[in-house]
Amino acid sequence: MRKLLRIRSKHVYLISTFYTVLGIFLLLFNQDKLLSISFYAGIVMMLAGIGLIVTYFQKKTNVNIFVFGGGIVLLVIGFVFFALSDLILKYLPYFVAVILILHSVDEIYEAINLRRYKYKHWIPITVWACLVIFFSIIIFFQFFKDLNILLVIVGIALILQSLFNLIMESILVNQTH
Repeated sequence: MRKLLRIRSKHVYLISTFYTVLGIFLLLFNQDKLLSISFYAGIVMMLAGIGLIVTYFQKKTNVNIFVFGGGIVLLVIGFVFFALSDLILKYLPYFVAVILILHSVDEIYEAINLRRYKYKHWIPITVWACLVIFFSIIIFFQFFKDLNILLVIVGIALILQSLFNLIMESILVNQTH
């Protein structure tokens, strides 16, 4: 079980770092500055995707298919960010919503596994993942038509998801000691 949690911890730290950096960029920069930043975000996403794919193929522990799928998604989206920076800003809320939904489905899967191992903190993970899916659907269908407001909301969502991931990871790691 500790091996599984170590692999999960690496995954959580990698994704949380990505979410935090992207969230801060969305909060600090307006849509004009984000065009140039999307080029570099593509590089970061491709590297993160490659890292997740490598983690999956190492198979040192019971790594699920969502790690591989997340790696593929990050790799593809990173390439699109890298190659088509001008279109990214227009479709960024859709991309982020899909990434958050996929991550939340993975979190629900991991929460179910944690329940099997009798961890008492699996319910907050499940509830948070369901809330993220709900708000990601709101982001996806763009109920906020002003792009600057939508980008700020997406940035806040990413940072909150990152913080929750780190808090829950700390609780899970401390519970195993």
